[in-house]
Amino acid sequence: MRLVALVDDLFFIGKIESIVKNLGLAIKFLQADDIMKREFDCVIVDMHHKDAFIVIEKFPHDTLGFASHVKKDLFEKAQKLGCRRVYPRSVFFEKLPELLK
Repeated sequence: MRLVALVDDLFFIGKIESIVKNLGLAIKFLQADDIMKREFDCVIVDMHHKDAFIVIEKFPHDTLGFASHVKKDLFEKAQKLGCRRVYPRSVFFEKLPELLK
């Protein structure tokens, strides 16, 4: 599986890298313009990232998104763009291994 991510928070990068590595997978953390040029199977998006919705709009069905549970507007916006796999952070990190299998 080819994984890329639009995440710039070092804490979340570390958590994602650890989970991905434990699954025997690799991931590239990129900026939105680089993601647009790549082929991948799944993109993980921190919906708090300034370019999150550029990526979600272009790849709604390939996106796994996460955000703070109190930011209901981000979840609604992602879902309006066709992204159905968006989770509160705590649920996202708990479910990530299952979602990537």
